[in-house]
Amino acid sequence: MQAQNREGDASLTSLVADILGDVGMLVRKELELARVELRSDLSSFKTPAVLLVAGAFLAAAGLIVGVLAGGLVIAFVRMWPPWAGYALAGGFLLVVGGILLAVALARLRAANLYPEKTAESLQENYQWLTNRKPSTRTS
Repeated sequence: MQAQNREGDASLTSLVADILGDVGMLVRKELELARVELRSDLSSFKTPAVLLVAGAFLAAAGLIVGVLAGGLVIAFVRMWPPWAGYALAGGFLLVVGGILLAVALARLRAANLYPEKTAESLQENYQWLTNRKPSTRTS
């Protein structure tokens, strides 16, 4: 009888060790899936970020260069007052920079960082763990 109990204890210990090993492997795989999914989602931010920086740079350049150089040239050529030339040149470049900024912000809003596959997998694992029925083993 004692030998049978020891055998049952050993098989129970082995079963618990196997379950813990499987849970550990499952957690590692879930973390790996989350890492891959996040890396993929973050790469979709690259283009909008470049557009955002380019738009901001053009808007700033448009304000400075357009007001200083373009305004004077336009005012001189058209015989306008300097403020009219400044407004026309700077306004044009600000509009171009504003369009780039709007496009970049729209793409950033559309990007999704939520790891959907990982969340689905975790939800399935949670449901499986909570809905399991205890084993009805007989010794």
